[in-house]
Amino acid sequence: MTTTLTLLVVVFFSAAFGWCVQRVIRRKARSRLRRIAIAGAAAFIAFIASAALLLYQRLATLPKDADFFKDRSTYSLGVFQNPDGAPAVMFVLAFPKAVAVNDENAIDLLTFTAPTAPNAMYAADLRVGSTVQARAEPQCNPAPSGSAMPSCLTSDAIKARLPFRWIIRSEKAGKVFATVRLPNPLMAGVLAKPSWAGVVSRGDMPITKRWPNAGVEFRRPGVWDDAGMPLYNPITKGSPIFSQSGILIDISSGDFTIPLTFENTLGVSGETYDRLAVIAAVFSAMLGGGWLWPLLERLKRKPEPPSPIVRPA
Repeated sequence: MTTTLTLLVVVFFSAAFGWCVQRVIRRKARSRLRRIAIAGAAAFIAFIASAALLLYQRLATLPKDADFFKDRSTYSLGVFQNPDGAPAVMFVLAFPKAVAVNDENAIDLLTFTAPTAPNAMYAADLRVGSTVQARAEPQCNPAPSGSAMPSCLTSDAIKARLPFRWIIRSEKAGKVFATVRLPNPLMAGVLAKPSWAGVVSRGDMPITKRWPNAGVEFRRPGVWDDAGMPLYNPITKGSPIFSQSGILIDISSGDFTIPLTFENTLGVSGETYDRLAVIAAVFSAMLGGGWLWPLLERLKRKPEPPSPIVRPA
């Protein structure tokens, strides 16, 4: 339930409650003191009920500016050609842990190569469900055939890093999976080598071993909640797929699949909602006390014409 709908519900039921209270006052309350007492009690009930509903909405739904939507997950894939050297190519994928419905956020892919990438056009592709709108930055012109949402960059043989970005947005809450297809030319030469290993990390913490025949290695604190558990085996030619906690990497096809979560929000910031909630609760008390209807009746009354002035003969 959005903030606008919540406020409309509060106002409607408070007004309806106030109308009923006013009818009771007219029929049952003869004295002025009783009318004031009934109206005051009704106003208090309307205030408490509306405040409870608004507070529940505040606790159950995140505001648009919640820190939760600022958190991002980062996974990286480094492809090594020997256990002691630097990665020949590395892909770092950063994406939001959650996205507010109707808000935009970004999926970022950063590639590193050693040595620098040859002078060529490189395209990374994003494939995501139909409920998600996406656009690439920078876009491909023209787009490669068969691509869903490609982002293209040209290496000038000087830059060792290539940044790709996609802006995502959805009008529906839910969880979907997005697949980023890594630039194939960057991996083709590496994967053609007789031996290599793909090391997966979350943030700066590895979750796979650096080389297949390495001894048992254990995870350091900070990687999920399973510090001390053995690291997974790296990605290899014989075992090209890594899958864990919603992350799937298929190095043979170059697919890097990640989960995306879209959450409903209040539609406004937390501070704005709090101010609107206070105003709505006070206004509900006025409506619930039945003070609106007598005011409307007074406004509807036609003013009596002034009596004619009679001059003495």
